[in-house]
Amino acid sequence: MAKGICPSCGTHKGIKKLSDIVKSQEDAALIQRIAPPMNPQKSVKPLSSRDILVVVGLAFILTTFVLALQNGSIMAIIIYGFFMIFFLAAMGRLIVNYLNTRKVANALTEPWREAYLIWSRLQYCTDEDLVFDPKFDETAKPEEYREKLLHYPPEIPGITAPKQKH
Repeated sequence: MAKGICPSCGTHKGIKKLSDIVKSQEDAALIQRIAPPMNPQKSVKPLSSRDILVVVGLAFILTTFVLALQNGSIMAIIIYGFFMIFFLAAMGRLIVNYLNTRKVANALTEPWREAYLIWSRLQYCTDEDLVFDPKFDETAKPEEYREKLLHYPPEIPGITAPKQKH
């Protein structure tokens, strides 16, 4: 794509595409300010070692509980019963958190794709410290461009978007 003309200063001098600036990795502070919108699917993590530890712990407690039932020790049954309740609650919380994160990510995926397409055509004027869309001559400061030019993250009823890292 050809360099656009900055709607603020009217020149094409010092105009760079945001994607080129990010690829160059030259100005870390600027890159943080103009980084592309975060892919919501990256917020959904696979099971961690902590999650696996909960599953292993639950299996251990369940096995011990079954052995306590066979021995008929009331105190052991009560103690292991409490442990089982704790681990089942922890397992339930892991599942609910995963499903909620997946719901948010799925709701934000299509708006993210649209925002990323817009971001890929945005340009930056080094003279004015402005981000602009050459297609519509809209401008914004790098700190504000996500809300003004990308309209991302969108407001979706019942969904709280993950925080964007600047």
